[in-house]
Parts: sequence; structure tokens; C-alpha cells
Amino acid sequence: AMMNGLGQNTEAVAHSMQDAQRAMRQVGNLRELNATVEQYAKLSRSVRENQAALLQAKMSASALSAEYAKSQKNTAQLRQQMLAAREAMERMRSTVSPQTYAAMRSEISRLKDAWKNSQAATKAAAKAFQDAQKQVKDVGSSLSSEQAKLAQLSSQLSQAGYSTQHLATTQFQLQSALRQTEQEAARASQAI
Repeated sequence: AMMNGLGQNTEAVAHSMQDAQRAMRQVGNLRELNATVEQYAKLSRSVRENQAALLQAKMSASALSAEYAKSQKNTAQLRQQMLAAREAMERMRSTVSPQTYAAMRSEISRLKDAWKNSQAATKAAAKAFQDAQKQVKDVGSSLSSEQAKLAQLSSQLSQAGYSTQHLATTQFQLQSALRQTEQEAARASQAI
């Protein structure tokens, strides 16, 4: 009878160990899911921030595009004015007084300086526009990869039976399940 009791005791200990191991695996799984939910929440915030940043970058790029186009047009107009004035001066060279000719040269010099300044401004506007386009591309790329990762995490949680639509509820459910399972694991470990 003693051997029979010992066998039952050994069987009970083995069963308790299996319960403890099962509970610990469940604790591990729930902790992993909880970490996934936290990662999802953090990534979700980042996606919202990047969506706003992308909108801002697009608006900025659009404004800089308009500024660049305006600067290009202004530069072209100044060049045309300078060339027309230079051509008129050459045509009238022999028919105007030296003072008028000097005034025309002075005006052409002023137009040339304005044109060069406008070229520099256009170059700066082009650089600002290119930088803004790069930022739109970079933020868009980052947003796309974050959205793909978010979809992957959402799928993982959905497969585990948790919704990302009501994230706070999901977090509460997971934390409650985790506390309960940790308590069960602790009881099962003490029973060994």
C-alpha cells in the first residue's frame, strides 16, 4: 500500500509540475502579447505623428514649389529686360548724348545686378524645394514602413483574439489575464 501511495504522490507531483509549466508558458505568452500591444500603441502614436508631419511636409513643399516657380519667372523677366535694354542701348549708341548713354549703361548695370541676385534667390528656392521634396519622400517612406508593421502587429493580436479597435480595453484584458495567470502559476509552483 505504501508503494501505491508513493506512486500516486509522484504522479500528483508530476501533474503539479505540468500545471506549473503550462501556467508559466501561458504567462510568457501573455507577456509577449502585452508587449505587442504596447508596441502597437507606441507605433500607432508614431504613425499619427508621421501622418501629420507628412501633411505638413507636403504643404511646405507645395508653398516652396510656388515660390520657386515665381522666382524662376522673375529671373527670366529680369534677364529679358536686361537684354532688351542692352540691345536698345547698342541701337541708339550713336544717336544719344554721352550723358544719356551713361544713364543707359547704369540702368543696364542695375538690371544685371538684379538679375544676378534673382538667380541666386532662384537657386536657393530650388534647393529649399528639393529639400522639401526629399523630406516628403523620407517621411512618406517611414510612414509606409510603420503602417506595414502596424498591420502586422494588428494581425498578430487579432489571431490571438484581441482587438486593436479598442486598444485600452485590449490592454486591460491582457493585463488582467496576465495577473490571473501569474497567480495561477505561483499557486501551481507552490503545490509542487
